[in-house]
Amino acid sequence: MLFTPAPTLPHPCPGLLKYEVVCSQLGLLGTIYLDLAARPGKVPSSGILYPVRCGRELPGGAYQQPVLCLVSNLPASNSSSSSSADLTGLPLTWREFKTLLHEMGHAVHSMVSRTKYQHVWGTRCSQDVVEVPSHLWEHFATDARSLSLLARHADSRQPMPQAMARQLARLSTVTPALELQQQALLSLVDLVYHGQALPSAAGGTSSVWSSLAAQHASLPPPAGTCPQARFNHLTIYGASYYSYLYARCLSEAIWETHLAADPLDASAGHNIRKLLLEPGGALEPLDLLTAALGGLECRDKVLQQRHGGWCPDPRSLLKSIHKNDSRA
Repeated sequence: MLFTPAPTLPHPCPGLLKYEVVCSQLGLLGTIYLDLAARPGKVPSSGILYPVRCGRELPGGAYQQPVLCLVSNLPASNSSSSSSADLTGLPLTWREFKTLLHEMGHAVHSMVSRTKYQHVWGTRCSQDVVEVPSHLWEHFATDARSLSLLARHADSRQPMPQAMARQLARLSTVTPALELQQQALLSLVDLVYHGQALPSAAGGTSSVWSSLAAQHASLPPPAGTCPQARFNHLTIYGASYYSYLYARCLSEAIWETHLAADPLDASAGHNIRKLLLEPGGALEPLDLLTAALGGLECRDKVLQQRHGGWCPDPRSLLKSIHKNDSRA
């Protein structure tokens, strides 16, 4: 998949970039705008993907090519200038790089999706699986083989040395259990905020956070702070933030199935496109995951039946944590 710079009309947004996305097998897939630079009045966001035009099948069999916009708020010193024609030389912290890859996972999901109807196109799928491709793309930031290819020196443009890439990959897995614990706490808070038992006016949302952190977190928040105020996902997920925990487990299993042996394997990328990304929301989540995980036997090692549905088997997530600990 290639991102080819394309000319833009005159606009007031410094650093706005336009790319045509081309696949060697499918041809032109669509258009993506990158609006990465912070500016006055811009909505704060570490990264978010907006569909401007959805993909769908048109009368006569042609396909409506999607238009996407990926927006973030990188500081001015870390952003391309208005004259920039590509992303060359854009300095990113490792966290910003990982976030950008996460959003690019959403973008690729939407770009390669091929559905008849736009309401099931790309990321318009079940909340239980919508974050799986984006978390899968995060693995490219924590694997030394892909990291040394993607990360380059901001000035010299030299690839990151393999030794440095391996060291950074190891550092990213130093505290996986604590990070997982934080995600679980966020999921529990989200469920309470949007549940039947509303927080009392006296204690408010902070009391809910403090109570749940005291029960489930090994590092409770400092007194007088409001951790929930800096996490905007709690206002938009509506009791479904648990999908991030699902996605961590499922994306790890899909990575191990297709890409762990070689993150740059073209045939593995083809399989992920066909099995996981192209169907969008047109397939039932269980059928989608069964195909992406390599069949019923592999699926049943990752998922378990619970309360009439399916959820990731906690043992598979713990296995992932222990594996990351051993890498560190």
